[in-house]
Amino acid sequence: MFSIQFPLRIGSTHSHHKEHHSCHSKTGSQKRNRKIIMAATINDTTNQEYDRSKEVRQFDDSKIGVKGLIDSGITSIPKFFIHSAETLSDLKPKRSSRLPDSESNLIPTIDISGLEDSNRRSAVVDKVGRACREFGFFQVVNHGVPLEVLDRTIGAIKGFHELPTEEKMRWYRREMGTGVSFLSNVDLFHSKAASWRDTLQMTLGPNLPELEEIPWGM
Repeated sequence: MFSIQFPLRIGSTHSHHKEHHSCHSKTGSQKRNRKIIMAATINDTTNQEYDRSKEVRQFDDSKIGVKGLIDSGITSIPKFFIHSAETLSDLKPKRSSRLPDSESNLIPTIDISGLEDSNRRSAVVDKVGRACREFGFFQVVNHGVPLEVLDRTIGAIKGFHELPTEEKMRWYRREMGTGVSFLSNVDLFHSKAASWRDTLQMTLGPNLPELEEIPWGM
């Protein structure tokens, strides 16, 4: 199975779709109220015993994602996004012993040209494997994808994440089969703390997704 992921790490609380909500005053208001109530419930752990499993399930069932939480008007971060002091020490990046200090914090860049050469292909595969093990991700150059295609792709992904929460709910699912799925934190139910991000995933193999499953504009 081959898939491509487009994560969005949330860094601001603005929304470009306020006008859209105001066009549907009654229905939009009711939906916003439900989101705010849900967000308030997630954060209301001060006077009761904290149930992480329940809170995580409640968040996932809401299908609003991290940006939906922000747009709902929350004023504090839900507890299940916060690492404990004990686990924070384990999150320090591991410095590669194979690289000098000046290069150990650089994102690995891999040239994928000339892959028709078997020796060259083997070397590229080794670099990809090492980058994944030691850094977690990498960037590629000489891939042959036109810059305008990359720009349109980035624009389409930004456009999707800026859609009103109610529209994005249509694609919210955790099934990793063929097609398109929008979700928050792939490892939400297994990680020690959730990440402050949402992800749009498109599975491209072995079969392409149906055209009607792809969000408009992508």
